[in-house]
Amino acid sequence: MTMTHSLAKSHPSQKKDRRAAPSRKFAALLLRVIPTVAVAAALTIMPLPARAEESAATAEDLMHANSLSKAFRHAAEHASPSVVVVRSETKAKKASPNRGPQKRGGGENPFKGTPFEDFFREGMPGGSDLNNQGGQMPPRSGVGSGVIVDGTGIVLTNNHVVAGADEVTVELPDGREFKASEIKTDPESDLAVVRLENAHDLPTAKLGDSDKLEIGDWVIAIGNPFELETTVSAGIISGKGRELGSIRRAKFLQTDAAINPGNSGGPLVDDQGAVIGINTLRAAFGENIGFAIPSNTVKRVIAQL
Repeated sequence: MTMTHSLAKSHPSQKKDRRAAPSRKFAALLLRVIPTVAVAAALTIMPLPARAEESAATAEDLMHANSLSKAFRHAAEHASPSVVVVRSETKAKKASPNRGPQKRGGGENPFKGTPFEDFFREGMPGGSDLNNQGGQMPPRSGVGSGVIVDGTGIVLTNNHVVAGADEVTVELPDGREFKASEIKTDPESDLAVVRLENAHDLPTAKLGDSDKLEIGDWVIAIGNPFELETTVSAGIISGKGRELGSIRRAKFLQTDAAINPGNSGGPLVDDQGAVIGINTLRAAFGENIGFAIPSNTVKRVIAQL
């Protein structure tokens, strides 16, 4: 018997289909994976412009902040050497009999009846003195600020800092002291001009143009509040043309730069270090409300004194 054994032979096309199957599966997998990778890549890449813009904005803000800081520093360095401590002394006096209370410095508080009355009293070299039917009035002393505007020893300050004093001494930031040889005052503007003995080649500050100031302009107050020498505070011009008390010859600049007892008579300067006001007082009823006599008013008054 003849037995026939036959083997089934694979057709070439079947082999090709089996080899192609993994390729099709891989391609299908890629089609699923590639969009996912693309989306993830897009999410990673797309924020970069926004981040770049944010970084640029931050860098610009820092640049402006640094520029402002440098301007403050420049102004303070320029003006501070001319800012002085003004000390006034009044000797003990025998009070006249049958007289009422005596106001230190003679004359009435120009801010009486206003919210600034208490500050003016703080800034004076003494408050009110009550005599006891011819009793002794004790010696008084006070401290304020001033600014040198002429190297031969011309100092600007407030009238209420030196009015009625028997002796006025001025101390510079470098420790030198000078006695006042002459004092001229104008109560109607609360300004005073003090001439120093034997002074020459002193550091000076320049009087600027207060008429150019606009509300919102940056300013710096320099002085000696609470006897803390050469203290600097920054703020803006909050208002112009303010009328206060019986001060008839000055319409004040308003600022939110800190002005405290002891600052009276010191300069308010612009970002160039030029004096655009003489710090005078702050409101007793609130914070960040201070007042300065405009530099153009100062120029007119000292020309007459």
